[in-house]
Amino acid sequence: MSEIYDKFQQLQNNEELSPEDKLNKYIEILNQAELRDASVLSKLGKIFREYDKANLYIDKIEKYDYETVKKYEHINNAYLYCLYKEKISKYDYQEVTFDDFIKTAEKIVNNCEQRVSQQYKFNPYVLTVYKVIKTIKNRASINFYTITKWINRLDPNKLPTEPITITADGKEREMAPFKEFWYQTKSKCLEKTGQYQECINLCDEALRIFDKFHYNYNLWFMARKLYCECKISNSEEALRQYQEIADKNHFWYMYHKLGNLYFSNAKIDSSLICLSKALLWDEIDPDKKINLFYDLGLVFEAKSKINEAKQFFQCCLYYRTLYRWNIDEKLKYVKYSLDLDENKKPNLTELYNICFNELQSLIDLQYGKVKAINISRKFGILIYKNNTITFSLYNHNLKLKQGNFVGFKIGKYNDKEVAVEVYLDKRRNYGKRNIN
Repeated sequence: MSEIYDKFQQLQNNEELSPEDKLNKYIEILNQAELRDASVLSKLGKIFREYDKANLYIDKIEKYDYETVKKYEHINNAYLYCLYKEKISKYDYQEVTFDDFIKTAEKIVNNCEQRVSQQYKFNPYVLTVYKVIKTIKNRASINFYTITKWINRLDPNKLPTEPITITADGKEREMAPFKEFWYQTKSKCLEKTGQYQECINLCDEALRIFDKFHYNYNLWFMARKLYCECKISNSEEALRQYQEIADKNHFWYMYHKLGNLYFSNAKIDSSLICLSKALLWDEIDPDKKINLFYDLGLVFEAKSKINEAKQFFQCCLYYRTLYRWNIDEKLKYVKYSLDLDENKKPNLTELYNICFNELQSLIDLQYGKVKAINISRKFGILIYKNNTITFSLYNHNLKLKQGNFVGFKIGKYNDKEVAVEVYLDKRRNYGKRNIN
């Protein structure tokens, strides 16, 4: 046994030293060790990760020629894990550092292989691909072809099916297993890149093989499958089923997709209803709804409401310019044909009111006022024509408050009238109005 190995063993067995003193001793051993001390050097990688000092290990290994390091499998794995710990797992997205992040990720996955099932923990291959995909999704403009390249680096048959458990704020949380994440990500990429039949097949496979779903992934698989069927067949039945899912779950992006499907079928009023719901159903976040603004412009243009169309196109142009996103040829044409100013900030409340007015005329909204909100029991009460009517907080995303004026639709639940859709009436919330 080498002298380095003996010192390392003695240090590991020493329970009298403080953590700080022990770390200093490990640093001494790291500085003295050479590649030939492979057993010690590979174990030190894990130790320095646990001390959150992976950068010291990285500096040590990068003094050697990497082609030589790769001949020592355990040292290489320890080094790549330290790279993951220091430069991948800790990474918070910034555009200026993104290219370096990707280069490090490429180095990791190009120099180790995906292990089967629970053995993924033996090297950082799976964890690195996972982090890269999550990071790409946080970029201002998501490139699904790039995500496809990374998700294709994973073999789903080798991915674990057990949920991931993490501890945050002292509480354990169960996250989707890597295999479920793979099906969710891959199916979304297939949909976004127009590979609709492949997406349908993959969603069917996911719905068949998983007994338990996280984050409502079963809903996404079903909705994605129906959306792709609409794109392929354009059938009334597929459209009806997708409408049912959208109306049941009230996710704004489902309404957005549905609105575009109706628009492609020349059902302009139906398209406007769905796109208006997409705008009103949740907070107007330009970062998320920037394409929705453009699509609403197209619908108002199709209805010959040029002033309204101009406002939505203007909004899309302004925020794309503000965020430095791509201005495609279609939007450039609209800019010059309607004389839009990319520096003119839109009035989001006015856009909200435009869509609220359209919904009121197209689906005959009723008017009411929020009398009470019961957060614990997840329901609210509206004053309506000298009576009251309840609504579920699960059925809307707006942060309604007592006293808010609203528009709503009437539906049935257990043979009782309820408000099934509730929209904040911003036109009336800043002035007096007698609801009765």
